[in-house]
Amino acid sequence: MNLPLVVLLTGCDPMPAECLPDATTGASSSGPGDTGDALDCSEAEAVRARAQEGIDEIEALRDNAHFATLDLVEMQAEALRAATEPISELGRTEATLGFEAHLADVTAASTIDPAVDPATLGLTRLSLANSAAAVTAYVAVGRAIDDTELHLVELEVALDDRVDDGNEALAAYPECGLEVSAREVDAIDRETPLDDVRYLNIEEGRALIAEALYANAAAQSELRAIRDDAVACASETMGDDERYAYQVDFVARSAEVDRVAYSTSFNGHPLADGTRVTFAVVLGSTAQEVIDITVGDLRAMMLGVDTGTLDMTTSSTCSAAISGIDAGLELIDGYNMLLRANDATLDAEADRL
Repeated sequence: MNLPLVVLLTGCDPMPAECLPDATTGASSSGPGDTGDALDCSEAEAVRARAQEGIDEIEALRDNAHFATLDLVEMQAEALRAATEPISELGRTEATLGFEAHLADVTAASTIDPAVDPATLGLTRLSLANSAAAVTAYVAVGRAIDDTELHLVELEVALDDRVDDGNEALAAYPECGLEVSAREVDAIDRETPLDDVRYLNIEEGRALIAEALYANAAAQSELRAIRDDAVACASETMGDDERYAYQVDFVARSAEVDRVAYSTSFNGHPLADGTRVTFAVVLGSTAQEVIDITVGDLRAMMLGVDTGTLDMTTSSTCSAAISGIDAGLELIDGYNMLLRANDATLDAEADRL
């Protein structure tokens, strides 16, 4: 009779789990407290620290150039604001102060990175003293923004290369799971600040037009009243005393026309006394981006209703005055037509923003 073979394992009676053969190696599993060798990533950490330091240096340059470019964008917006002719002197002063403050920030940034030096960028001797100078500054700052944006692209490429080099070095230590990275910055928005100023310039131009139209209406009202007087006093049956009253009324209304002409202004700019014929609403540097608002000369002399031209002391002079008054009314109608066309153009420009 065959008996079963019994193998006794000393020290394992009864047989505990730690004495069972390992399923993968056939050996017994480790006992409690035996954790193996600890993972040493100190060398990988040192590699990462050196790589990140280089990345941080380029990031600092990139951020400095980024903020300098944002300052330039604001400078260009201030120049555009000062370029529009309906602006008040206070408005021009505020634009100049803003322009100079941002220029000072760019100058400070150039101590870190000479690539954004205002002299290198062609930003010296700029002025916003008048519309023409402001347009020159607008164009010059636009070119400077082009240059700094190109510089930013170069810095971003250098930053990406440094990150790639760092992670390539860390690939030698896969078990440590370390990597380096760089922060991202928002894209430069050049158009929104300019569009905000364009809208402001447009609204200012439309306000000027409204003021001019109001003055034209006041002058027209006086001319129509003068015409009514001329028609009435042209009657040969009118007595001298009655005709004299029309002459007195005419003199008063002619003076009122002059008062309207000399008192009408916008942002400190005379609008109706012949001092200026046009006001340029500037939305950019090209001819297509400039809308000229044409205003009229409402002086009584220009409208043919001054006391040196008209006389209502006799029937014949009253009759002769009518055609001259009609010519003045037609002249104001022409002023209004141009102003409304200018307003429509500005309205269309606003809709495009």
